Amino acid sequence: MNENPKLTPCAKNQVLGCMVGGAVGDALGYAVEFESFSSIVRQYGEGGNNPVPAG
Repeated sequence: MNENPKLTPCAKNQVLGCMVGGAVGDALGYAVEFESFSSIVRQYGEGGNNPVPAG
């Protein structure tokens, strides 16, 4: 694969960050992806499936 000479190192980092962020979001959301909001609240409580307290 040839590198694009117009893509700066900063732009490469932004693309990589976007891809990693999407992958992390997919991984964190897989447990509740197709569940309804009420089902998520019933299963995980008002805080959802996030074990970290708000604030």
